[in-house]
Amino acid sequence: MIMTDESWHLVRNVRGATGFVGASNKAIPLTEQEIYDLGVERHEVVVGFEVGDTVKVVDGPLDGFLGTVEELEPENHSKGKLKKAVEPEMLTLGEYKVYIGKNNRQNDYIVSKLAKDEDYWFHTKDCAGSHVLLKCSNPSDELILECAKLAKRYSSGSETSKVGVIYTKRKYLKKPPAANPGYVTYRNEKEIVVK
Repeated sequence: MIMTDESWHLVRNVRGATGFVGASNKAIPLTEQEIYDLGVERHEVVVGFEVGDTVKVVDGPLDGFLGTVEELEPENHSKGKLKKAVEPEMLTLGEYKVYIGKNNRQNDYIVSKLAKDEDYWFHTKDCAGSHVLLKCSNPSDELILECAKLAKRYSSGSETSKVGVIYTKRKYLKKPPAANPGYVTYRNEKEIVVK
């Protein structure tokens, strides 16, 4: 935030703010190094809209309102950035497509946009990792094993000798309300141990 008299007034009048470090009770902005040391990550917000697109407001006082994009700032006017940021990696195993999410947003996209009820979802048990989606309703044991190997490869357990991988159909996944991107609960799962 750039500290101006107006922004200082807004910050200073936040309920619960009792004081700041610095001369004359004026806040001193953190340096880039101090921000890094705190573990704060910078994220680029990418919008995938074009002028003329119809959008639906999903939160706030205009929830449910449909509108048309009339203007965009130039730096946000790139669908290419959205594709790279959100779309997961796709590969084929035989005749079947497999999607691999490499971050929470891609994992969320796999579950909420790409998956159909009868597709199979894979994830490592008890360790962080990618969601792997197999676009197939009746996979062979060999196909299940290959997808489980992908789930292990793209997880924090990739270097361990054995990792349990759970899998279930998409219809048995549930995204709890207000859950973080990529978080799901599951049922009717099976487990396979991948070496």
